[in-house]
Amino acid sequence: WLHPQKGLLSAGNFIPAIEATGLGGALLRGLADEVCGDGQDLARSAGRRLMMTLNLSLSLVMTPLFRPHLLALSIRLEQAGMTPVFEITEREDIRAFPQAAVFRQLAAGGLRFAVDDFGTGHAGPASTVADRMIARTVSLARCQ
Repeated sequence: WLHPQKGLLSAGNFIPAIEATGLGGALLRGLADEVCGDGQDLARSAGRRLMMTLNLSLSLVMTPLFRPHLLALSIRLEQAGMTPVFEITEREDIRAFPQAAVFRQLAAGGLRFAVDDFGTGHAGPASTVADRMIARTVSLARCQ
């Protein structure tokens, strides 16, 4: 993200603050129109569908009132020529969410999930995140 005063910031510099303040849903909804418009132009220019990844917290996915917005956004992105993949950030432990079956319901509605930065937080080879989320993809943290 290009901050007007601080310059280029990586997601790790601002996503935790967004999650801590509960603003993830508002930010995602606020960016949806811009993302769909720009993505449609990019997909048209590329002459093919593009994958669009969006970071979400477990808390946001587990919020019943947010799920219809998530499904609607997925449909809008599909209609704009993109294949949306929702990357679940792993700052929260999925075992703390007894309704993990929600992921199966959302996947049945067409949503695709990935584990964001696999191995850096609560998701790792010994965890049950991928099983509970029905994740088909993992993104790997940048090696240092």
